[in-house]
Amino acid sequence: MSATLNPNIGWPVGYISETMQLNYDPRLFLGAGLVLLLIGFILPLLMVLQITESTLFLNFFSYFALTLGSMAGFIGITALVNRRR
Repeated sequence: MSATLNPNIGWPVGYISETMQLNYDPRLFLGAGLVLLLIGFILPLLMVLQITESTLFLNFFSYFALTLGSMAGFIGITALVNRRR
């Protein structure tokens, strides 16, 4: 027996329906991706300029901010292109 997604069930934010359509505005992902990319760029810059101390937590945080920002931006751009077709 195969399970199907019921769109009437209150799923968490941003679930993908059976037609693989994102149920939220792509600009939300683009905005979040931009903010995360800026954080991931500014934090290492501040560490190199020795304005903030380079810690293991800040290094990993900036890395994950860059990675998640890139993913969110990519998802936002592809959803925007699919929506405009």
